Amino acid sequence: MEPSASSKPDKPIAAVILAAGRSSRFGKPKVLQSFKGQPFLTRISQPLNTLDLNPIILVLGYKARWLQQALPQSHISQIIINEQFDYGQFSSLQSAVRIMPEPISGLLVCLIDQPHLHPSTYERIVHKARHQPECIIIPKYQQKKGHPVYLPKVLMDDILKAPPESRLDTMIKKRQNVMRLIEVDDPGILQDIDTPSDLQRIEQQE
Repeated sequence: MEPSASSKPDKPIAAVILAAGRSSRFGKPKVLQSFKGQPFLTRISQPLNTLDLNPIILVLGYKARWLQQALPQSHISQIIINEQFDYGQFSSLQSAVRIMPEPISGLLVCLIDQPHLHPSTYERIVHKARHQPECIIIPKYQQKKGHPVYLPKVLMDDILKAPPESRLDTMIKKRQNVMRLIEVDDPGILQDIDTPSDLQRIEQQE
């Protein structure tokens, strides 16, 4: 059965920021970098906090315990460590889902290498998720899908049961009937900051 378009969540939406990777192409931890003078982590967590997402969880992995001591001020509710971070982003998502409080309607999955997203992008996705909490919400720009994505609570068990090397996009493709695409005026949803040159290029575009 398709989710009702008029249903609204009576439980909060949580958020997770995935930042467990080695940042090998960047050369230093991305979670400690800044975009236009403001830390990546602050730029991502601020709009999530403004939208009353709760909890806001940060997943660390590589050099996690050292990074915890060096993190900039942010609106993070909880920091967790993914010891299996070398399996990739999906394993970090699993780490967050395992400790997610029971009363949530869904989870907004954000990437640490997207500090350039417009606050309105988060706002549009969350607004859609609050009206269709049982759907997968994916932003698109010029017909191309990007991040962040909203995942409904019903997907959490499947995420936990999957192998840690799984891919989220593969799991989503199997659920086309509950997928909703939302147009945003933000090319940043298609861009990741993987290298210092990416950072410089995207800063100049803004």
